[in-house]
Amino acid sequence: MTTEHWVDLTVDSQTMRQPLPEGLTRLGGPGADLVVPGAVGELHLWSDPPKLLKVGDAECLALLNGQPVEDASLADGDRIQFGQAVLLYGRATAATIEEVP
Repeated sequence: MTTEHWVDLTVDSQTMRQPLPEGLTRLGGPGADLVVPGAVGELHLWSDPPKLLKVGDAECLALLNGQPVEDASLADGDRIQFGQAVLLYGRATAATIEEVP
């Protein structure tokens, strides 16, 4: 089975789908894997198991489904507010068919 991960990043009513690689994706300011306008600090998104980790001081504010978050598991459809963006986390698993010799 293969698993795909992505975030739908919405800023100023514009939405862009960003596929996420396996492992760690850093969200935040300049230098992050995915730059989020207005972000202070970083969020680390892990693919397996899917989880979110806030990295930064008290000024780094992130909300997961409307609640402040430091560290949490992620599920398909979770809504993350960070900086000037809203990110919708997506995950889909597809079965792979292997040929048997």
